[in-house]
Amino acid sequence: MQYEREFSNWDRLSVSLPDPRTLVPISVIEQTLNQMRDEGQSRYPLLEFYPTMAAIRFGDFAAEQVILDDELVSRVAEEERVMRRPLNLEQVIRLALANTANCVRPGFSADALNDLNRVFYGRNSDEFTSVMVGSIPLQKALAGFIEAEFEGKTIRVKELAAGANVYKRWQEVDRNLPAGKQVEVVATDFSTNTLPNPEQLQFEAGQVSMTAEVYDLSESMQPVDSQDRFDVMLASFAFDSVWQSGDITLVKFNDKWYQELYRLRVHDRWPKRDEFLAVLRGESVTVDFEREDFHRVEVERILVPFKPDDHQFGRDIIEHYRRASVARFNFPAGIIRRVEEAFEHQLTDSGIFVILDCATNDPWGGMIDPTGQKGAPNEAFEKVGALDRFKDAAYYKPENFNLAAKILQEHGFRVEVVLVNDFIAQNGDEYPEVDQFGPNNWAMIVRKA
Repeated sequence: MQYEREFSNWDRLSVSLPDPRTLVPISVIEQTLNQMRDEGQSRYPLLEFYPTMAAIRFGDFAAEQVILDDELVSRVAEEERVMRRPLNLEQVIRLALANTANCVRPGFSADALNDLNRVFYGRNSDEFTSVMVGSIPLQKALAGFIEAEFEGKTIRVKELAAGANVYKRWQEVDRNLPAGKQVEVVATDFSTNTLPNPEQLQFEAGQVSMTAEVYDLSESMQPVDSQDRFDVMLASFAFDSVWQSGDITLVKFNDKWYQELYRLRVHDRWPKRDEFLAVLRGESVTVDFEREDFHRVEVERILVPFKPDDHQFGRDIIEHYRRASVARFNFPAGIIRRVEEAFEHQLTDSGIFVILDCATNDPWGGMIDPTGQKGAPNEAFEKVGALDRFKDAAYYKPENFNLAAKILQEHGFRVEVVLVNDFIAQNGDEYPEVDQFGPNNWAMIVRKA
């Protein structure tokens, strides 16, 4: 098998990959695992290439990260005994990928991380207030935005993936609305555990009234009667944490396209392993897990070839990046689908969909050609990769707003994409705290054309 070299686009340095034919004796694997455990490491990768563009390729797929555990050691030892020689790296990795012990799902998929995020947010929603909810300048800006866009009428707002502490946002909006302005808010999330309590829905000024109902962002939006349609639909830090149908991470290098797939594996020697696996698989209800317990879940990653016909927007994606030899980004099909559904079924003709999220707005997806001749570097994307983790708990994906906006415009929408800081400056009475919202936080504002 030909030895290959890839480069790291982040540090512009050449990365020498190990030859897949390299022999890996079982003694080396055992020593590596034991050393990581002796050092108190919380993760045990056998192979790890991230966030570089490097990966070890084996014909029809590439491996980016696989995890080392006792089951794999046993399998490698048995194969070495039968073959009477050490296995090479390719054989070891193939055994690792075939090892489904302690995996939430046996196979790799685009939406595997939903299993972990749903447990985390369902368990910890009442303990978690995002900066999007906690920022007073942002809530003042939302109040100003609502007042400027809809004068002289009662405004109906629906908030998606709101979270249990969303009432704090609307308390602040309530304090900052001009006298006489009335706003009716329907807060939604995927379970009653992730929504505010009824007693939290009463506000001092009384200009905002609020109700809560269950709606899972991964489900299609259903039609409502004309009198029940909304003027504003709001989603903040919502789409980046839910892998909807069609949401995919794509990688292009050497002018070839790949899709990244995931698999969750729980540490094998962890005392809570079986209990946590049952919860992640949906076989039992959530029990009392601590935030640090989520450190015990690893994500394995592989790349598989991607072709235009593999996705509804496959040809749009490939055409958009035709001049780039290198790219890595998340394609937000879920945003496009939910925006279209919202205007068809639930928003008024003059309605507005506001999305505040972790995103990239770089036309090249944050990646550039190594020669520096194509596109421009996006410093924000270099800090927030195609997949990231919130304090070692839930995973999120910075959405490609640039490509989503382009497709929505082609589908008959007017789309504005601005930094969250600029949204606040345009609609509030003060410039926001720079430390709260940086170059990774964007606002997408969508209207009918």
